[in-house]
Amino acid sequence: MTKYTALILPGTGFPEGGDGICERFLSHLDERFFPQIVRYPAAGFGTGGISWAQSRAAGKVALLAAARESKNPVILGGYSQGGIAGDVAAEIGEGKHRDLAGKVLGCALIADPKRPVDGGLPGERPASGYGIAGNRPITKVPTWWASCEGDPITSLGPGSPLRGVADAADYFSLSSPQDALAWGFNLYDRAMRRNNQPFWKVEYWRTWGGAAQSARNYLPRPFGAGLHTTALVEQGLLVRLADAVNKGVPR
Repeated sequence: MTKYTALILPGTGFPEGGDGICERFLSHLDERFFPQIVRYPAAGFGTGGISWAQSRAAGKVALLAAARESKNPVILGGYSQGGIAGDVAAEIGEGKHRDLAGKVLGCALIADPKRPVDGGLPGERPASGYGIAGNRPITKVPTWWASCEGDPITSLGPGSPLRGVADAADYFSLSSPQDALAWGFNLYDRAMRRNNQPFWKVEYWRTWGGAAQSARNYLPRPFGAGLHTTALVEQGLLVRLADAVNKGVPR
């Protein structure tokens, strides 16, 4: 029986794990998997002294290093900001990190901010829309997504103004004058390159009124619907994601 290392990146604010979501998912993997939380800054929106983009870059470096250090075949995973794991899987599918092409055998993503259209679990209808940070396909690496319908981080309509918030917050940090300047340059560069998501198109105007409800869906209870946190447990998505991984990798 083949043994695997299950590497997972936790969500924002939990650099060493403890978000409760990753741990619950890992606990439902079968005995073939050795779970490992990969430490990274898990910072964002100006917290932790660095920007969201800088935190993601550090997480990618940490995950690649852990995958290369593992003596076993690897399954990548991530929750929320930890969806960086999907970026790595996508790059492997594109032919990058060739030393990992035969070693990374799957990817499990929870509330992925870049979940592509139709990304979901086998035999289930995927959540609508796509991730707040974009629509990132993954090829050649089997990938499974656990997503609550209506969670704006992973199930957001193309015309939601919240996409503008995600674009603007990528390098947001006021920890120092240098960080503030870097954020300004990033906003300018994105505008010049037209890299911002086009939520402002005329055909999307009718959907703008749903932004407040989307934000409420994200907030934890009792302030909101908890679709990014507790609902993942209540809807059984973490168990079904683990089952998909258990069945999807070779024995």
